[in-house]
Parts: sequence; C-alpha cells; structure tokens
Amino acid sequence: MTLYYVNIRGIKSKAENLKSIIEEEKPYIIGIVETMLGEKEKMELKEYQIIRNDRDIEGGGVLLAVRKALGNVTIEVNRENS
Repeated sequence: MTLYYVNIRGIKSKAENLKSIIEEEKPYIIGIVETMLGEKEKMELKEYQIIRNDRDIEGGGVLLAVRKALGNVTIEVNRENS
C-alpha cells in the first residue's frame, strides 16, 4: 500500500502536476497540507474520496484523499470543544 504526502503551499497552481504524479504513482492514501483552498473551491481526484478541512483565513488547509477501492467511512467530529 502506497501513501503520498506533500506540503503543497497552494494547490490551485500545482493541481495538474499533482494529478499527473497521482496517476503515475497510484497511491492508496494521499495527505496534502497547506492547500490554501477556500470552502467553495472544488478539488476532485478521479477514483478518490476527498476529505478536507479548509481554513477560513489565508493559508493552511488539509486534504486527505483515500482510494474508493479501500471502502472508507467518514465520521463527523464536533470541533466546537477543541
């Protein structure tokens, strides 16, 4: 099982290059930090379920992509107490 992790420092300008790497390497799990995506901005990767936590200020944001073939489950967590 392959895992791919990157601190991308802004995913929008690097999306096509990232997608090429993912298509070539075919990792099962992808972790990306510093996505700098806003809540309304789309990010899709074919064959992956995307789980995101965007920051509402400039910078930050994380994205976890899990291959759909792994059959994952997403559980909402209440973050008000953290």
